[in-house]
Amino acid sequence: MKRIASALVLVVACAAANATNVSVNSVSGTGTFWNDPAVIINGVIPPEGTPWDSSIYNLSWRDRSPVFTLTFDRLYILQDVIVSVDNNDGYQVEVSTDNSNWVQLFSIASTDGDVYHTPGGMDTMSSVASDSEYVLGIDFSETQAMYARIKAVSGDGAYSVGELAFTGRVPNGGTVPEPASLALLGLGL
Repeated sequence: MKRIASALVLVVACAAANATNVSVNSVSGTGTFWNDPAVIINGVIPPEGTPWDSSIYNLSWRDRSPVFTLTFDRLYILQDVIVSVDNNDGYQVEVSTDNSNWVQLFSIASTDGDVYHTPGGMDTMSSVASDSEYVLGIDFSETQAMYARIKAVSGDGAYSVGELAFTGRVPNGGTVPEPASLALLGLGL
């Protein structure tokens, strides 16, 4: 019985270890904006309260027409996200497996996060429940995607994204051992 319990702990630990940072091949933008779209995938999260138009940290724009699309290096099962956006605006994040058919993954309300309207600025949010930046409204069920995009949907006309980063796993990537492997683990082999 002790070996079975140990095997189950190992299986759970292996499954958790298979979550990885989702690798992005490229990011592109439509419309008029300031800064290189790659700034939102560079791994640098702007400090909370950073001005919305900081050219060091943020991708900024003035109307709701721009859309920024991330192309992953392969198909992933997305598990969590960390995102940094201007605090007093609404944003929508959508995903796709084919870059044609899009579904909403989550939306960010201007009231989400912990940076207040005054003085305002960039606000970091996470879907990881144990993270101090956790926001229930952006938590989502695992979903397959090869593309993700973000766009502004409401706000004051001064929009900004500082980072959009996902964790996930490759489908059929061995996160759950085959039954034969479980049997070997259970036997201690």
